[in-house]
Amino acid sequence: MTFNVIPPTFNDLQTLFNVSLEEMSSVYTFRSSGYLFGAITVVSLPYCTNITQFCAVVVVNGISSGGSDVGTNVWLLNLFKEKSGPYIQALYFCFAIGTFIIPLLSAPFLSENNDGVSQVHYTFLITGLIVLISSLFIFAFFLKGLIKEPLIDRTKSWFSRTLCTFHRPKDNYTVVVVALASISILIYSGFEISYMQFMPTLVTKSKLNVSNTDAAYMNSAMNLAYTCFRGLSAIINMKISTEMLLYFDFAVLLMATIILLIFINTSWLMVLIGNIFMGVGFASIFPSILAFVEKHMPVTNFIGSIFTFSGGVMAIVYPRLIGKYIENDSSFVLYLSLASVVLTTLSFTSIYIFATKCKRGEESGL
Repeated sequence: MTFNVIPPTFNDLQTLFNVSLEEMSSVYTFRSSGYLFGAITVVSLPYCTNITQFCAVVVVNGISSGGSDVGTNVWLLNLFKEKSGPYIQALYFCFAIGTFIIPLLSAPFLSENNDGVSQVHYTFLITGLIVLISSLFIFAFFLKGLIKEPLIDRTKSWFSRTLCTFHRPKDNYTVVVVALASISILIYSGFEISYMQFMPTLVTKSKLNVSNTDAAYMNSAMNLAYTCFRGLSAIINMKISTEMLLYFDFAVLLMATIILLIFINTSWLMVLIGNIFMGVGFASIFPSILAFVEKHMPVTNFIGSIFTFSGGVMAIVYPRLIGKYIENDSSFVLYLSLASVVLTTLSFTSIYIFATKCKRGEESGL
């Protein structure tokens, strides 16, 4: 919820600070910068008196989000090891619930078309309270030491026993897998985070004349699809391989991006449908990449930090690019999305091919 509280309130905040769209877009860059290094605050965001203060606070917000992501991802992967796929999908399902709720929570407090008095601070107050309550549950786990050992014993797999194939050292295998996975996450995370952040702005800047409130509800429709399919992904991942699930997601994202490119300025209904498909496509990619890597090598805190850092890098770059061009050409977001889908698919395919060759080499005794 803390990560998704800004997008639906973006236009109201822009009016509140009296800045251009490009200047306001720098907020996402500053928050993602904080996301790379770790800490938090949500309640104080709407009480900032200028954009500089706001950016400083969202750096702190991003820091906390980054630390939280690394901790929860690695904790869960360490608990369930090679069988972590459905469990990490369930974790991200809970994250998706927050992304669905926050636009609905924001909508009643937004001004129409940036007119009138905004009550956006109530959104941040409620979000901060929810975050405080949820953090107490996590703190209780640490105090009571309820979970000390992995819940599933790790029987050494062929990758764990011999990470080298083709007579390569173990470290080389690890470096290649981590590097390729980092590239996939780097491209994909920048795409997902930026699209979800800028989606309300994209539709309000189109020729469809969508209001801020309608954009928030459209955002919720996308996030509802995102949430529902994340829940389904935890079940589906028990029946089909992680790789198949990933390629399904890539295909859906490609279809959604093409729909949006064609209809962004002509059909409200098709834009809604395209965004719903975007939510479906986004649903399980990041946790699936983590689960795929965990199947082939242990994901340590250090490796988890590399993945989180990789995701944060493009989350810094994308908002600057989008903020520069979206005012004059809102479809720039979609062209960037199309390029990101293609590049993410190609980069994951590289990991898949490499892992397949390693497995065949191990099984044949090479």
